[in-house]
Amino acid sequence: MPKRLKVQYVKKNFDADKGIDLPKKITYHNVDNNHLFIAPEIASWIAVNDIGKEFLKYFGDGCSIKEVITKMQSKNIHIRRSKKYLLLWMSQ
Repeated sequence: MPKRLKVQYVKKNFDADKGIDLPKKITYHNVDNNHLFIAPEIASWIAVNDIGKEFLKYFGDGCSIKEVITKMQSKNIHIRRSKKYLLLWMSQ
């Protein structure tokens, strides 16, 4: 029988005037037209689409959350907040 992975969800609040502290070393891989970022020193990874790649680029450049939202909205990326989620979509 295959070993089952334990999934843990963590809720975290962020200060919108600050950036997100990303790991110092992150490698990038394009996999089937998606974007895989791996932080080998902390054994962590994230796979994102093109919108997520833009978010990570800006956070890696040291932008605050507010700055990233402003930059993304200027690229026709719409951002709305619901009670639990941050909703993102791109207009054509």
